[in-house]
Amino acid sequence: LRAFMAENAAQYAGAARYDFVLVTLPRAPDEPDDARARAVLEALRGGADPKAVEGRLASGRRFSAANVAGTYGKEIAAAVMEQPPGEWSMVALDRGWTLVKVEARLAGEAPAFESVRNQVLLDWKQAQRGAARR
Repeated sequence: LRAFMAENAAQYAGAARYDFVLVTLPRAPDEPDDARARAVLEALRGGADPKAVEGRLASGRRFSAANVAGTYGKEIAAAVMEQPPGEWSMVALDRGWTLVKVEARLAGEAPAFESVRNQVLLDWKQAQRGAARR
């Protein structure tokens, strides 16, 4: 069973994890467009410290996509999952803009064999039945 789990490691690996930084800029009532957000985005892309720019700073370490969605919303989670690490992007929301930078994308970790042994056994039996049918 351990060998079967090792051969099918991707099937048992946990969800990918992300380290990220967010800068949120609420939309002012009289703000006609995203010029202010674009200016902050360009400053960040130019190397500005996220702590020093306008907006509310937040960050996460080792968040799964589900954790990001539950904490910051589906739109932010989608941006975190799709974005290449090291780049800033902008997500427009009804209430303003969020500037997103993924610092690291970490592969899902395999659980301890003992915690998934029963599932591995079921999967192995199914694979054996399939091989016997073929």
